[in-house]
Amino acid sequence: MKLSIALPGLLWNDSDDSEYISKQITTPKLDQLIRRSSISYIPYTFSDIVYSSYTTGTNSLARDMAKQLGHSSLYPNFLLAEPTFLRADRDRLLICESELLQLNDEEVSSIISSLNTHFSDILKFFPINSNLWLVGLNQEIQDNRFYPILDIIGKNIDDYLPGTKLTKILNEIQMLLFNLDLNKLRKNEGLIQINSLWLWDKEIKVGMLDNYSNIFTNSGCINGAKIESLPKSLDNAFIDNSLIIIDNLYYPCCYGDSYSYIHNLSVIDTQVMSLLLENLSKFDSLEILVPGTNNTLLITLNKNAKYKFWKNITLKQLMKEQHAC
Repeated sequence: MKLSIALPGLLWNDSDDSEYISKQITTPKLDQLIRRSSISYIPYTFSDIVYSSYTTGTNSLARDMAKQLGHSSLYPNFLLAEPTFLRADRDRLLICESELLQLNDEEVSSIISSLNTHFSDILKFFPINSNLWLVGLNQEIQDNRFYPILDIIGKNIDDYLPGTKLTKILNEIQMLLFNLDLNKLRKNEGLIQINSLWLWDKEIKVGMLDNYSNIFTNSGCINGAKIESLPKSLDNAFIDNSLIIIDNLYYPCCYGDSYSYIHNLSVIDTQVMSLLLENLSKFDSLEILVPGTNNTLLITLNKNAKYKFWKNITLKQLMKEQHAC
């Protein structure tokens, strides 16, 4: 049996807090697994895993979505858009995931209607769901760089903005959203305002998930055609060639919430890692995937490595090596 567990956010990524975090964490069960493993890297990110479950095989997720919705002939170019809240932090603007807004269908319809009226000669928005919208554009979108929000949550957007033309459109969108009555109403009700959109596209790594018979997640923020909710009993997801995505650490790590990170890491160690150790003899291969911004750390255990527990590798050591890079 082969089993893969994805733990985005496992490696605390803020080097300024690394010494404090290292002193606070204890992961004896996870360390047992790491000591028996081999360490390597593979060239994909968290969003590669999640969005590969959407696609039917093109190199543009936006164009693939347009095709699925029957809009591919309407515009020469397509992007994806996510509503978001940009939070000022000194001289930085930090981005958050669209799920935090909890927009309902009526609000989405109202926002898209206002945007489409304003930008009628340039672009048009089509809802995919409340958190992800398709954008058809009349203008060229060459020489841009794109990042899904999922890969840059809690980061300064200045480092990830698309090209100049699209950034100007984003600025105009922000002014329009600021003046929406809907946002004024949300503010009065104590709800998070939608003060920006994030425009992006993604080249899909075709076939990346084909080897998995099942993909499970504990997160309500991850939606995909091939992704199912994790069973209440984790060991019921221990099916051959399954991928289990557990994102309890990801958002605390992205937002620098050390308290939640340390707490959730302890829970994962005592519950998830303990269960993996108890069932270790069942697995011909066990993989722990740690997706990062640029690549994924791969911790691999196979039958020959199960008894090689003398290696001097721990989670703290992996964090130290990451921050040294």
